[in-house]
Amino acid sequence: DAAAPTGGTLTVPNVTTSVLSVTIGFTGSVDADSGVATGQIQRRAATFTNGTCAAFAGGWTDIGTGVAPSPVVDTTVLTANCYEYRRVVTDNVGNQHILTSGNVVRVDNTAPSGFIDPAPIGPVSGSAVVLTGSASDANSGVNHVDMTFSGPASGTVCASPSLSVPPDPRTFSCTWDSTGKPDGTYTLTLVVSDNAVPANTYTYTRTIDVDNQPPLITFLDFQEPVGGQ
Repeated sequence: DAAAPTGGTLTVPNVTTSVLSVTIGFTGSVDADSGVATGQIQRRAATFTNGTCAAFAGGWTDIGTGVAPSPVVDTTVLTANCYEYRRVVTDNVGNQHILTSGNVVRVDNTAPSGFIDPAPIGPVSGSAVVLTGSASDANSGVNHVDMTFSGPASGTVCASPSLSVPPDPRTFSCTWDSTGKPDGTYTLTLVVSDNAVPANTYTYTRTIDVDNQPPLITFLDFQEPVGGQ
């Protein structure tokens, strides 16, 4: 038997994921002479930084056994890594047929970070309260941020404002219309979401006082001077 096995398929997801497992599917190869002995799933890794995979330069590692049925679930993946997979089909005299995929699994299981700038300190008022901040994610990158308010009233400050271009930190600016809001202390909540699926999120809060009401003058007493003085 001088001929390698033939046929078969390999299914690898092309995904940026926060899940620490990868499901690899395949269909079997055939060998008309000595027969197929094993079909071994293998993977190799590269670092995943700022949304980009480094070059795949390391060796291949066996995942599961060479006789495992489809699908094979790889539960040993780590965050901040990219993975590519192949299946090495070997017949009973050692001839090999290698199935490859151009798809890459990018793993990001780490939450992003972010904050709302401390200025303005407050109290604030009016229709153009500018709130700024920044967000970062070292692996898959920041997808979007959202800011809400709660307290005497609640609602949205801004949804998915424009972010500055990479690299991190990516800054943003929101304009909050505080008119019509009752005076008092409000909690501003920033939620940062990255590009993994499902997204990793990070929540940051700060408080700010709103004072839209003018001062109130009250006369407690009035006395008319004697003699018009």
